[in-house]
Amino acid sequence: MILTREQKVAMLATDNNLLFQAIKQRVVRDYHEIIKGLPDDMLAGMINHGIGKARSFGLTHPFDIAGFVYIMFEVGPEFYRHPKIQPILTSTTIPADSKMSIMMEQTPPSAWQQSIEVLDRQTWFPELREKAE
Repeated sequence: MILTREQKVAMLATDNNLLFQAIKQRVVRDYHEIIKGLPDDMLAGMINHGIGKARSFGLTHPFDIAGFVYIMFEVGPEFYRHPKIQPILTSTTIPADSKMSIMMEQTPPSAWQQSIEVLDRQTWFPELREKAE
């Protein structure tokens, strides 16, 4: 049996474990230097946090959720807090299925660079930082 692209996307959209595994597979492949030495449960927590954060902004399409998580690994786990990015993701007037493409189109390179520059102050688990403060 051969599944169409649409069938695969539908499966990812309805099966959280399948979505998690697909994201993890790419993270392990593409971000191996970043995750080197991390315990598997910590990596799972990072990915699950990313999926949850993406969903908190209303993202539902598997590719948007995955893309959000990949940006967390690429740019920084709290990239979404940047003042040029956050208004797009939190907007109630931008349809959820357009937020990622609009974010990518409208975010200037300087905003991405600024996110990278404060990487040392970002965390995958901001709720832990908030409890400590």
